[in-house]
Amino acid sequence: MSPRALGDSVRPRVQSDVYSRPHNFTVRPMSRSFVRFRRLKTMVVVALAVLALITWFRFIALTSHFDQTRPTHPDAASGRVYPQNTHGSIVYLNASEQSRLRRLSWGSGLIFLVAVLLGRWWQVPRRAYWHDLPKDVRDRLLNNPSYDYEKARATYDTKSDSGDAGPNSRWRVP
Repeated sequence: MSPRALGDSVRPRVQSDVYSRPHNFTVRPMSRSFVRFRRLKTMVVVALAVLALITWFRFIALTSHFDQTRPTHPDAASGRVYPQNTHGSIVYLNASEQSRLRRLSWGSGLIFLVAVLLGRWWQVPRRAYWHDLPKDVRDRLLNNPSYDYEKARATYDTKSDSGDAGPNSRWRVP
């Protein structure tokens, strides 16, 4: 039987913003095939999202084109009996034109939905935002000078164009 600590000597763990990993956790380098596959997944998701956007813009352009070129009164002889309301402007389309608009509008939404679901399922990495970084990383980024600090400092160590740099000037005369 192992010895137990007394009730007074056991303190609750303090919750903090510091993230640490367990001691038995091993970090393995990512293989090239894993990185390539992750890149491929990202490219597929981005390509689907761009395709959805292009399809949606095509829908908007075709709706605008039909609004400017189709008759404003129904014509049963030519089959233009399907009304299309574009922000109050009503034109009449035939069955194939209306079907094309419907396929473009629903298709763009469906492609975008597939892109979002694949991105979630594949866990495609998104751009990291400042608030997503751990607090200790943010503190290090804010408090450490840049790696090229000396080069940046050299720009302030030259004479100013006015010739005389006073004691309160940010320019120092060597």
